[in-house]
Amino acid sequence: MKYLLNKNKILFIIWIPIFIFILVITLYKTDYSVITTGDITDLETVFSVEGAEDSEGSMNSVFVYSTDKISLFQKWATSLDDNAYQYIPSSSYLEFTSAEVYKMGVIQKNQSIEASAIAAYNKASNADSAISLPYTFKGLIVSYLIKSDGMQFELGDIITSINGVTASDGVEALKASYLTMLEGSEVIVLRDNSEITLTLNSDSSLYYKDDTLYTHINYYEKYNVSYSSATPSLSVGSSGTTGPSAGLMQTLSIYNMLTDYDYTYGLTVVGTGTIDTSGNVGEIGGIEQKVVAAFKNNADIFLCPADNYEDGYAQYQKLGSKRDRMTFVKVSTLDEALEALANA
Repeated sequence: MKYLLNKNKILFIIWIPIFIFILVITLYKTDYSVITTGDITDLETVFSVEGAEDSEGSMNSVFVYSTDKISLFQKWATSLDDNAYQYIPSSSYLEFTSAEVYKMGVIQKNQSIEASAIAAYNKASNADSAISLPYTFKGLIVSYLIKSDGMQFELGDIITSINGVTASDGVEALKASYLTMLEGSEVIVLRDNSEITLTLNSDSSLYYKDDTLYTHINYYEKYNVSYSSATPSLSVGSSGTTGPSAGLMQTLSIYNMLTDYDYTYGLTVVGTGTIDTSGNVGEIGGIEQKVVAAFKNNADIFLCPADNYEDGYAQYQKLGSKRDRMTFVKVSTLDEALEALANA
């Protein structure tokens, strides 16, 4: 018995440090975030236009997996993945809770869907005047802010008036007035459907540093869009993703459904990029991981935002000799994307 106790004591002494080490590396959170290769989403499973026929090919968005405040074990494990990207976010981003980060992503996603629908219907209506989508500009929705005790804005606030300039004056007028939003400015916001008037303090206003204008908040354009009253009507489901980077592909998918022509040309089309209501394509994050995800999912063509082209093309070159089976194209607008598909 004494022998067994001594033996177990030795095992106990050996295993306790190992157990503590495992707990530390799995539970201790770092300030690092990591982006890893994700997957693609066939957007015909998300959007449906009344009377639209199925395409021979598919329009696909691509997403990455992003994890904040990774553990020491995750940091080590993802360092072994050549396609993973580790980084330390800004100090202001690290102050957000997981729920707040998710809320920001949902705001960005919803606004990208609105912009996609508007851009697609406007483009399609140029060829067929019967196609229409009722929408009105509602204001500027707060999608990011620098947290502080004096910050008066909240995530999701919709700015409807700045120094007497209102949303009814138009998008460009309200955005121009935003650049006058200094300390003492009067701003009206919609918060949980209630109208609130703010007299801005130094933590909520724009500010100058070295003759450059900076902002404590970021925004997206917010619209009231009546999908069900559109001609033809549009149904919007969920892709299970957040963020604005599917904008271009959402627009292409909706536009393809609105026309009699099949712009997939029987191809697996994958791409990324934000979109605005005028059809301009913008920069996104995680381009390297998205190129890899598209390639792994046998994409025939990858549409890359012009602002991401250098990094995206460098990753494309790393795919090896088989990369030629996926055409890599730089695009800046919806029209350029449609042209690229026609020439694929």
